Amino acid sequence: MSFSYTIIAFNEAAGSILVRYKFEEDDLATYNVDIPLDENNLFITGDVLDKHISGLFPLGVLDRMSKLKKGIANAADIRALVVKPNE
Repeated sequence: MSFSYTIIAFNEAAGSILVRYKFEEDDLATYNVDIPLDENNLFITGDVLDKHISGLFPLGVLDRMSKLKKGIANAADIRALVVKPNE
């Protein structure tokens, strides 16, 4: 599984970053993340920040997405339940 994130914006006044999470090539979500301050009132950085950002995303979703990408054997059962609205 290839899980990654990119910081796409920094709001210094709010002490937050905008983080885009990806699974393989698919965008999963974009979250505004408050950056915690350390005991010296500095933003956390490096491995500590990486661990914080990575830990915010529910990793159980990745296992499910991996299974969905491989295909679900009974997907036709669910498709058969779909009733399209009158257009």
